[in-house]
Amino acid sequence: MRPLNLTEYLLLQIAASLTEKPAEKLYEGYEEQRAKRVRDASPIDEDDVLAIYAAYPTRDPSNQNRSLCKCAKDKQRIRLLLRMYTKEELLQAIESEIKENIDTGKWLKNFSTFLNNIPDLGGEPAESKSIYEK
Repeated sequence: MRPLNLTEYLLLQIAASLTEKPAEKLYEGYEEQRAKRVRDASPIDEDDVLAIYAAYPTRDPSNQNRSLCKCAKDKQRIRLLLRMYTKEELLQAIESEIKENIDTGKWLKNFSTFLNNIPDLGGEPAESKSIYEK
């Protein structure tokens, strides 16, 4: 068990008094929730980032005059997504988006919009769907 900082200690004491549960029991649940929120610290393979970046087209297949606004900031977003999804899941999502676009004739989303709104991949991601948790 790691030591609590003052804020965590006070919050657990307040929660214990409000719920009438022992603080030790709440601490165990708190640690489990915290462990789920902590991102994997393993380094992301840059080749995976580049492969996913390259998989999304630069121009819309249904309208070649329309750019999809890919930029370096998107690579940072891909790194965050790789902490939650596998490379294969992201590539599958990109392929299905492109296939749906070609089948229906609709325009593709800009790349940053696509990365911010990843379609449901049919399963739960490794940690959580929110990439904003610290």
